[in-house]
Amino acid sequence: MRISTVLVAQNLIERGYPFVESIYSVEPFSWEIIIVEGYSTDDTMEWLQKLQERIPKIKIIRAQFEKNSHWLANMRNVGIDACKGDYIWGGDIDEVLPEGAEKLIFKAIERFPERKAFLFPHLHFIYDFNTIRANPGYIFGHHLFKNDGNVRSISEGFWKGSPDEIVLKAPIIFHYGYVFSNATQKKLENHKKLYPHWNMETVYGNLVRTIPYRGPHPLRIQRLIARLNGKDYEPVLEDPAYGEAA
Repeated sequence: MRISTVLVAQNLIERGYPFVESIYSVEPFSWEIIIVEGYSTDDTMEWLQKLQERIPKIKIIRAQFEKNSHWLANMRNVGIDACKGDYIWGGDIDEVLPEGAEKLIFKAIERFPERKAFLFPHLHFIYDFNTIRANPGYIFGHHLFKNDGNVRSISEGFWKGSPDEIVLKAPIIFHYGYVFSNATQKKLENHKKLYPHWNMETVYGNLVRTIPYRGPHPLRIQRLIARLNGKDYEPVLEDPAYGEAA
């Protein structure tokens, strides 16, 4: 039961993504971790190479990053084409799974071996660590697919696989792309450049449905929040789930 994980990396330092925590969270269930790196202009590649020394199952593929609405899908498909596992985990590199999630993932595959796609509960944090998006498209997300040749990423990065899918109640995926101060502002600025016709106040304000979140966060994120103490994201090489990072 081999799972190939595909992640896309482009200017992760600049974006403020918790990518170290994300990679460590998928490592327990990944047979290989394919990271498609888009020739970042910050220190992303250097950090990924450092992590690769600690996690040999990481495979880095460099692909040209093109600024258009399909960039994420295009880069994901580069990773998909390189997958050799029986299943493909298509996560985002700003998502973190809770500790022990691998047991639930393997159990799901064993229980439903005929299924070709799995939907998982998805908590998409926005603005802070206590607010999640409640829009319908942010409640569940496709992440696990049988590697049968039909898996592709389409549009702005959405996944497409076989319609033979099943919805799982766990594990919950925690998405943190909009909670670190530098990431939030830069995302808004980048979206304005890519989509100048959008009314940003409407897209990110009035039409965003949110609900409060009072539940726990993965241990890696709990320790990250404590370490940063309100500052912008700053990576470290140590896995924060195993002792405090230096």
